[in-house]
Amino acid sequence: MKYHIIVSDDVHSQLELLMEWVEMNRPGRGAVFLRDYKTALKSIRKFPYAHPLKATDYRVIQFEHFEYLLVYRIISKDIIVARLVHSRSGFERMFG
Repeated sequence: MKYHIIVSDDVHSQLELLMEWVEMNRPGRGAVFLRDYKTALKSIRKFPYAHPLKATDYRVIQFEHFEYLLVYRIISKDIIVARLVHSRSGFERMFG
């Protein structure tokens, strides 16, 4: 089955802010952060059910080099990327 990925505006905004922060505090690592994000999206598209179910019907995938997670859910043929959060944020509370 082919899935359509929908990335929320919230995630786009967070990604932009986090990339700037990473680059400012760890010069040269902003590109690595973006690469981790893109790799996570590819993995979600290819194997959407391979990542653990964490909160109600939300799944997560962790970045390879950073302690950040993409939180997403699958609805029919759509994969909705809802949040980009730090792995220690207690994100499960956000989704009941």
